[in-house]
Amino acid sequence: PAAEVVAVALEAGLTIAGSALDAEGRPLADAYISAWMQRGDGGHRSVRSGADGTFRLAGLKSGTWQLSMHHD
Repeated sequence: PAAEVVAVALEAGLTIAGSALDAEGRPLADAYISAWMQRGDGGHRSVRSGADGTFRLAGLKSGTWQLSMHHD
């Protein structure tokens, strides 16, 4: 399936947390979530979702981050 990219604006040191879900709303275990800054040198972060589909990216720099998710 195609990945959808979303943008999230953050203050310094904040966290993005959420759930990876399939089209029917069921949790996706081991989904790959990737985040990168829209502008600037904030780097790139990635994480895999847990068995219940939840994920957490902490300690992010202030700015607008884009996220994408991929699951096989």
